[in-house]
Amino acid sequence: MPDSIAGGSTGQILLLDDEFTILETSKMMLELLGFSVTGANSPSQALDALRGSSSYDLILTDLDMPEMNGREFANEARNIAANVPVVVVSGYVLDDDEWRNDFDGMLMKPFRVEDLKDKVEEFLVKRDS
Repeated sequence: MPDSIAGGSTGQILLLDDEFTILETSKMMLELLGFSVTGANSPSQALDALRGSSSYDLILTDLDMPEMNGREFANEARNIAANVPVVVVSGYVLDDDEWRNDFDGMLMKPFRVEDLKDKVEEFLVKRDS
């Protein structure tokens, strides 16, 4: 990872993906970038984490999950933490209308660490403004 990418970022992120490898790889990338990350491999686990902490700055969620899809999760998450932006991370190609109603942003899989950093910082900069 280039030195210009690693470290220096701050913020508390809730990361949800039902695929263990993607969850762990994304969590590692975010931590290397300097973020504090809580990983969850199910929507219920992520919702429990939200109920247990009011310190999240951003939620990143997968779209297609067996227990509850990303849209349903985003709606539930907003009931708990209305001011925390929710970004969908998906391999499905969604046009603007398909994600804008349910999410604050979108990141396409597969992504590079630079793409992840840019998307996360886009929302953390908005929060600090």
